[in-house]
Amino acid sequence: MAEENSTPEENMNNSGMPFETKKRIIEERIADVKQSMLNLRMTMRETTEASNLKPNKVPLSDFLFFLIDLYNVQEVRGVFYRVMKLQSIANSVSENLKMQLEESKRMREKKLLEHKRLLDKSRRILDESKCLIAVFEEYVKQNRKRQQFRDEDGNTWVEVDDQQPGKGLNLISNFQ
Repeated sequence: MAEENSTPEENMNNSGMPFETKKRIIEERIADVKQSMLNLRMTMRETTEASNLKPNKVPLSDFLFFLIDLYNVQEVRGVFYRVMKLQSIANSVSENLKMQLEESKRMREKKLLEHKRLLDKSRRILDESKCLIAVFEEYVKQNRKRQQFRDEDGNTWVEVDDQQPGKGLNLISNFQ
């Protein structure tokens, strides 16, 4: 409901509107302005042709011709001012479109750079993780070969060394 009461310029400044929608709206406005300018040109042409065709058969006074010419001049001026206004609107809309295109291009480039940085950072973290996993797996393999068991009295540790199979069990005293 708020969008119905707002002007098209306020709608364009709405940051929630997707770029493609804004672009379509601007293109529609430009087409409307072009059509209006064409209609105004046709009106101007008809008006000038009507002012040039002074009827010779009807006897009119010079004052009446003067009023007709004055009316046509004022109408042409009004049409000219409307055309100038429409041209300024078309120019401002095209400038806004250019600015929005540049802004969206900058935002895309900025997001691409940010994604590249994040991708590089994630690759580095992945490589570091792989290295740490390899070191951890090697550590786990070494610890599987050498296991420690606590004796029932809690003071003696029994160490099984699988790397040296001929040695057997080594008793280590733990003084607490």
